[in-house]
Amino acid sequence: MDYHFQYPHGSPPNSSSPLTNDPVLYLVRDDMMDELGAIVGYMECADLTKDYRISAQFREIANDEMEHFIRLMGTLAQMDLSQANEFQKAGVTEMMMGHGGPISSGMGIPVQCPA
Repeated sequence: MDYHFQYPHGSPPNSSSPLTNDPVLYLVRDDMMDELGAIVGYMECADLTKDYRISAQFREIANDEMEHFIRLMGTLAQMDLSQANEFQKAGVTEMMMGHGGPISSGMGIPVQCPA
């Protein structure tokens, strides 16, 4: 696959860390946003579904997406030391080490389930 990255605003932001400007970081962050969107979407569907079996399936899929998000957080932390420090300050490093739990409750946001 031949992929030519283009920065969102034409040029990379200024940074003291050479890795912070790595185009791969933008790809990782973009994928993280996609995973978050998927998590929210599946949880919204779970909240809107009256059949508990189908709701449980949506929650299981949301948990899978959460695992992807957490793995991407770990990748980001490995590539960007300043981001790793921020994750540590926020107390999410244990979650990245595999200590996160499953998603057990819905988001409570009444929206349409994607078709």
